[in-house]
Amino acid sequence: MSKGRIAILDDEPAVREILGEFLRTRGYDVSLFEEPNGLDKHLRSHPVDLLVCDLYLGDVTGLDVIRKLRPDYPALDIIVLTGFASIDNVIEAFRLGANEYLQKPVNL
Repeated sequence: MSKGRIAILDDEPAVREILGEFLRTRGYDVSLFEEPNGLDKHLRSHPVDLLVCDLYLGDVTGLDVIRKLRPDYPALDIIVLTGFASIDNVIEAFRLGANEYLQKPVNL
């Protein structure tokens, strides 16, 4: 039985795969996404308990993703990951409803 459902949104394949495998081996049901559109489509029919979201995703940011998702998924827990933390991004992530903000590399 799964401990919970987690979606990982990161444009770096290595980050997605390593974090996904780590969580799967601990009993979580994990879905991996490279871009926000795939995540949005998935959430409509496969709700998750937690979203782990990279801050920089190419043309959009994790902050954009939170802005879009939060109204439709108010109970969704969100962890923002980034390799380029700034105090402004941290404050904005929490203001938008992120539950946690972690800097890469993350100590698994």
